[in-house]
Amino acid sequence: MEKQYENSLKAQFIVAMPQLLDSVFSKTVTCICEHTKTGAFGFTINKTYNQVKAASIFSTLNIPYNKTTGSIPVFSGGPVNPGDVFILHETICTDNKISTNQFMITPDLAMSTSKQILIDIAQNIFPVPYIIILGYAGWEEGQLDHEIMTNTWLNTEVYNDLIFKEPVKKRWDTAMEKIGINPLLISSNAGNA
Repeated sequence: MEKQYENSLKAQFIVAMPQLLDSVFSKTVTCICEHTKTGAFGFTINKTYNQVKAASIFSTLNIPYNKTTGSIPVFSGGPVNPGDVFILHETICTDNKISTNQFMITPDLAMSTSKQILIDIAQNIFPVPYIIILGYAGWEEGQLDHEIMTNTWLNTEVYNDLIFKEPVKKRWDTAMEKIGINPLLISSNAGNA
C-alpha cells in the first residue's frame, strides 16, 4: 500500500484569498479530490455556467430528460478538460454497502463519471445530493504546495452542506467564515512566519 502524502489536502476545500485576481480562480472554493506527491486535482464548487444547463449534456449523450432535470445547473469545475463530465455526490450505498462505481473523497463524499448516474439524474431518480460539473482544476507536482505556502489559498475540511445546501453565490463567504476569516480584514501582503 502506498504511503499517504504527508502534505495532502485531499478532502479539503481550498478557498481563494481575496488578492487572487485570476479570472478562473478569483473567489473560488475548490474541493480537493486527490493530492499526492505528483500533483492534485479537484472541482470548483461555486461557479456555474450561465448558459449551459444539464440539458446540453443529456442531449450530447443521447439521454432522455424532462424540463425539470434539463434545467439543472452545470458547474465549471476548472480549466482542465472542460468537456469532461463529472458528478460530485454524497456516497452511494446499496444494501449498506458502498458502491464501487465511485471515487471516494471522504466516507460521505464521492465523485463519479458514470453515464448510468447521468441517466438516473435525467430521470430524476438519483438517490443522493449531487452537482454536475464540466472540467476540473489540476496542479502539477509541487504546484499546489507552493500556492499554499505563498498564501494563494486557505484551506478547511470538506463538509457536504457547503456543496449541496449552501446557495452557490454564498459559498466563498461561508467557507471564509468557517475558517474564521473576515475577507474585508485580510491584507493583500503575503508572508510566512
